[in-house]
Amino acid sequence: GLAAVYCGGNLVGFTPIGPVTSGSGPPFRWLTFALYVVWVTGAALVALAFGARQRTRRREALAQQQEERALTTDALARERARMARDLHDVVAHHVSLIAVRAESAPYQYPDLDDDARAVLADVARDAREALGELREALNVLRRTDDDASVARRPQPTAHDVDGLVADARAAGQDVRVVGEWSHVPDAAGYVLFRALQEALTNARRHAPG
Repeated sequence: GLAAVYCGGNLVGFTPIGPVTSGSGPPFRWLTFALYVVWVTGAALVALAFGARQRTRRREALAQQQEERALTTDALARERARMARDLHDVVAHHVSLIAVRAESAPYQYPDLDDDARAVLADVARDAREALGELREALNVLRRTDDDASVARRPQPTAHDVDGLVADARAAGQDVRVVGEWSHVPDAAGYVLFRALQEALTNARRHAPG
């Protein structure tokens, strides 16, 4: 449109070599118009081709990055599955053995008193709970972004803290609770439960009695 206006009148174009016109005025300068159109069209096509090439390169780079991320994710998923199998083979074997021995001890030693039988029953129950938490951890390790069908059991909350304290006391720990809590959100309750669980474990391990 600008070329048509320029070539059809006496408009002056200011260039580095000075002011110029398309001619001396009417009639319409078809040759000049055609040259302008060819030049502008060529410049536009070159710019479009350059932009298309740049976009193609960006798409190729993005596709390569996505492929690399997919390969990395697949490798991590395979490693997590291998770790889950190893944990199951090693830890679950020994924990289940503890549970079986604790449950079978009263039958192998019928002279055990009631207190010993109660302690062995608590040991077997703790071992079964440990197996349940181990299976939960293994399910998380086996999960991928596309595998959301793996069932997960409910996570502990602040309501389970009292049971955790009771189990510690039953195991012989001197646990005193100071203060109280109520209406703790599930996420904060989960952190509270795990923190207390770790603290009691460290106390049993490093400061018995």
